[in-house]
Amino acid sequence: MLNRLVDLHLHHRWLVLAGLGGLVIVGLWSLSQISIDAFPDLTNNQVVILTEARGMAPVEVEQLVTFPIEAALMGVPGTVQVRSVSKLGLSLVTVVFEDSVNLYLARQLVNERLQDARARIPPGLEPSLGPVATAFGELYQ
Repeated sequence: MLNRLVDLHLHHRWLVLAGLGGLVIVGLWSLSQISIDAFPDLTNNQVVILTEARGMAPVEVEQLVTFPIEAALMGVPGTVQVRSVSKLGLSLVTVVFEDSVNLYLARQLVNERLQDARARIPPGLEPSLGPVATAFGELYQ
């Protein structure tokens, strides 16, 4: 069986060369149509909420600022993870979304929930959304 296949290709060399030429042409066409990103952004969709709380200890920031914001953000559609960091005078809450969620829709959903959280945190503190940028994007620039 294998001998017949080899003999067929040896007797009809022009068919093998035509097939090879066709594959090369299709490959070059596919290469020209594909969008290639030199440095693809592999980071996940995330929205960062920053709140500056001057003069507060990390424990106070956690209890009075970070926890109410996290509680308000629980249950946002498409959320994968909510994580936070509380430091001296600073609360940083990160909401990670599924890859299928549009980044601007995610920011809108978080912004709506932040309106509820503003009533629960001490007056004078203003949580704000972080910029639309990733760490990889900053490195790339």
